[in-house]
Amino acid sequence: MQVSHTMVRRAVGARSIAVRRYLKRVIETLMRVLPHWYAPVAAPEGSTIENRVSGGSQGFGHLVREQSAWRLAGRGSGRRRTGEAR
Repeated sequence: MQVSHTMVRRAVGARSIAVRRYLKRVIETLMRVLPHWYAPVAAPEGSTIENRVSGGSQGFGHLVREQSAWRLAGRGSGRRRTGEAR
């Protein structure tokens, strides 16, 4: 659907909505899926995965393994990372 949306906006001369203020919110929303996506990945409690986003909406967050689930933590989780995803 995104391709069609972009093509229509270009065809009518409308400005792209792929700007930082929108993309940042989309990426923040998609980051919330990561604990569910990583659910089947076994790791010792306290393990962390750093998730980095590059480009116009740069940022990062951490997944922290707690008991039997992953939890999304912000930048300052204060833990040493044990993995990285880009």
